[in-house]
Amino acid sequence: MRNLLIPALVALGVLAGAPALAADVALPGDVKVVEPSADVPDAIRRFHGTWEGQWDGKLDHMLIVEKVAAEGSATVVYAWGDYPQWQVSRDWLRTTVTISGDEMTMKRGEDNVRYVFRSDGKLGGTYDTGWHRNYGTFVRVVRP
Repeated sequence: MRNLLIPALVALGVLAGAPALAADVALPGDVKVVEPSADVPDAIRRFHGTWEGQWDGKLDHMLIVEKVAAEGSATVVYAWGDYPQWQVSRDWLRTTVTISGDEMTMKRGEDNVRYVFRSDGKLGGTYDTGWHRNYGTFVRVVRP
């Protein structure tokens, strides 16, 4: 039994210390991740794809970087789940972000969202409302 339990816990991220994956977020029906063209530098290309995790270990979040351009702009779907304690209901938005060096940044109204590419291949996130800051760790996932 123990031989089956340990791999199951690791797969769920319990022993690996991984963030819970965002299983319940709203997404548009037309999500399309486009392979970057050959002229997109690797430093920008590495942000491409789907990232999942949670803000403050509570609010499910999925970031889908649909398209990246050589000059550092990208089109993303920013999606979140339900978290009644924060009066948040699942939804999504599609917007343009800026990639520069190890950082990807976006404005969401008055809020600033920042993702930093870490040496372990994950994204560290900061969501700053001006009066409160939320943090998250996001891992790349393969979507069907």
